[in-house]
Amino acid sequence: MSYYSHSRDFVFEFFSKIGDIPGEKEDEKMAYDYVQNQLLDSFGILSLITEIESEFDIELRAEELEDPNFKKVGGLINIIVAKLENKQAG
Repeated sequence: MSYYSHSRDFVFEFFSKIGDIPGEKEDEKMAYDYVQNQLLDSFGILSLITEIESEFDIELRAEELEDPNFKKVGGLINIIVAKLENKQAG
């Protein structure tokens, strides 16, 4: 399984436990801002970070968490993929 597929499946599975990500098309779901739309509260965001770090054996840095892309489903997936690619290259 590719980094992208694994990351995408993981993120969508995580959010499916909370509720559906709005959007009929894939690009609409990827653009969804789960922070602005308050899909997760602060505890939920901490849980998301913890589960990502555990699942992928990576550490999300403060600058990645502050990146505006972190707040969107697709951006979050891309951050995970980049971390995994850097980990493999490193």
